[in-house]
Amino acid sequence: MAEPKQSNLTNPDLWIRLIYMILFWLFSWLARAAVGIIGIVQFVMVLLNSEASVRLRSWGGSIARWTEQVYRFLTFASDEKPYPFQDWPVVEEEIVPPVSEPEPEPESESGEESTPPALDVAPETSPQEPRNDGVGDVREP
Repeated sequence: MAEPKQSNLTNPDLWIRLIYMILFWLFSWLARAAVGIIGIVQFVMVLLNSEASVRLRSWGGSIARWTEQVYRFLTFASDEKPYPFQDWPVVEEEIVPPVSEPEPEPESESGEESTPPALDVAPETSPQEPRNDGVGDVREP
């Protein structure tokens, strides 16, 4: 039983992986800071222009994909090293409607608030109440 543990302790590939893990962990902290900055810039752009930057959204998405690859490598869920050992992840642009405020409802011409139209619905009757519409009435002699 001691032999597998001893071979892992002397395995140079495992120690090299530890170095890569430390480096990727540090770079992931920089990526988190970049995502925070992108988020703030996007907020300001939406605040001023009512729409987000497509380029920043795409860049933020690709950073998110890269950090996912990093975290999978760090947790041994994957043996593949992320960028720069692979291509930079590309995010397909999703069609996202621009952020805008809801339109106010139009006021009536008289200046009064309009009420929704009444629905033509027959009033409900309970089974104990007799119906007055003549249907189902049975007269006994």
